[in-house]
Amino acid sequence: MQPTHPKCLNGGTGWIIPWNVQNDDTNIPGYQINNGAGSLTYSNLQTIGRYATGGYQYLTSGRILNTGEYGPFSDYVADFDNGIGTQTGDTLWISLLLRKSQNNGEDVWVDFHDNGNASWCYSCATQHISVGYFGSANSDVSGQRRWTLALNGTYYPTSVPVVVNTSAFMVLRVIFNSGNTNVSLYVNPATLGNTTPTPTLTQNTGTANVLRSLAAYMGSNPGNGAIDELRFATSYACVAPDNTVSVNMPPVALISATPTMGQSPLLVNFSGAASTDPEGQALTYAWDFGDGSPTQVGSSVSHTYTNVLGQLTASLTVTDNVGLQHSTTQDIAVTDENGNYPCQTSFTVQNMASCNSNNGRVTVNAANGVSFQLRNSANVLMPITSGNQYHNLAAGQYQFVANSGACIDSFTLYIATDSTTCTGWQPSSCAMDIGTNMSGFADWGVERPMKNLFKHVRPEAIPLQPLVFVGTCPFLRRYGV
Repeated sequence: MQPTHPKCLNGGTGWIIPWNVQNDDTNIPGYQINNGAGSLTYSNLQTIGRYATGGYQYLTSGRILNTGEYGPFSDYVADFDNGIGTQTGDTLWISLLLRKSQNNGEDVWVDFHDNGNASWCYSCATQHISVGYFGSANSDVSGQRRWTLALNGTYYPTSVPVVVNTSAFMVLRVIFNSGNTNVSLYVNPATLGNTTPTPTLTQNTGTANVLRSLAAYMGSNPGNGAIDELRFATSYACVAPDNTVSVNMPPVALISATPTMGQSPLLVNFSGAASTDPEGQALTYAWDFGDGSPTQVGSSVSHTYTNVLGQLTASLTVTDNVGLQHSTTQDIAVTDENGNYPCQTSFTVQNMASCNSNNGRVTVNAANGVSFQLRNSANVLMPITSGNQYHNLAAGQYQFVANSGACIDSFTLYIATDSTTCTGWQPSSCAMDIGTNMSGFADWGVERPMKNLFKHVRPEAIPLQPLVFVGTCPFLRRYGV
């Protein structure tokens, strides 16, 4: 069995998107699903599937939670908000298996934070509830590595030592109080299932923490750490189920597609018939073909890609009869008559060129694996800076070419002169009367104050014409214009 990148590890409910690694990194070995069978284990904890391992070059992985007002965490989300914990007074239980696999001082941790855009980015968030090993400075006690709770940057080592290559089972009880979040950590609890043990330690965050994403850091070397069995629930029994607890597991979605590459219009036959449910429940199937077309349902469907070129991602979501879901994806390459498709690169102009100078600067926005080059009008290759930037560009015309396998882009790029830097330049004088008929701003106003922005001339008034209705209401009269 070959190792798989964690972006394919996209099952379970409660998530917006699949796992993502910092910088969209896809290197293997690195962050990946283990290439053997089985889960991490602890006592008689119920487990299923395979676990994920990492890390790679000090990168972090992450996944965004579905924190919408009507999502699976809706009981914890206040009206018109989008964060777990914005609705106070409720308790959320979280559990995971975590392992430090190598005997070194590198960190291994999982963080639940308030940034809902960059899930992997620890420093982009302001609020953190974290568990793991945070290095000797934060987690070692008398030279012994300890599993540690971290709240908003404050570290609380437990009495439980880190045992290399042995999984630790960690449970968090998070109580969202107004102005303060209470967190209890259970490390390798003595009991599972319906008997809730005594917490290893309990602390307060000192503020009302909100959760929107999860970040997982496994260190700088492949195989340094491992994570498995991440659960969210309303009770201890559901996040720490032993064989006495009945657990409905999510289904497993599997896609087959034929063909996966071809010329537009491209007819692709999709099948999700190999998808399964651990309890044998009936499944429903929803297909998103990645081209903006309507969703289709059914275990097997066909779709024709027309008027679109590129590497498209089709997805299948299967749902069991209690609403648990799993999604998986399949890339489909739709090409033109030459077997190519656009790389979809773009540019951001950081600086125009100053007058008679060569200080123009652009940034190239390209997908991973796409190589590119820029040449000036004399066909001289421009040097690249920081991997995706071109500096010291004079005003004029440039040729840009990008490619990666079947994708090809070819553009003519123009660097303009910043006229404001030229000697003697002055802005043109102009005037326009605007803003007439504006009634002012007020939150209680019944009209739109910005509706009439431009001065206009009213036509002659239309005279009133009486409209007389005769019938059941002979004296009813209405005047209209």
